[in-house]
Amino acid sequence: MEKPIRFTKHAVIRLISLGFTENYVVKAIKEGKRAGEGRIKFKAVQKGKNGRIVATCADYPDHILVITVSKGGGSSG
Repeated sequence: MEKPIRFTKHAVIRLISLGFTENYVVKAIKEGKRAGEGRIKFKAVQKGKNGRIVATCADYPDHILVITVSKGGGSSG
């Protein structure tokens, strides 16, 4: 069973301001390249028609929490 993906208020504000949708971010998390950033944090990076999306997330036992979203950057993709 897939873990549910939840968003912080900050992440929602960021994705809206960048012109992304929650579905676009979820797709990046599920299909993009992941780079670990510690015990639970990771960045998911994916290129798409709206440019490169970078989602910084925390992987908890029962869900994935999207902490923030940015455009561009990252070293993979």
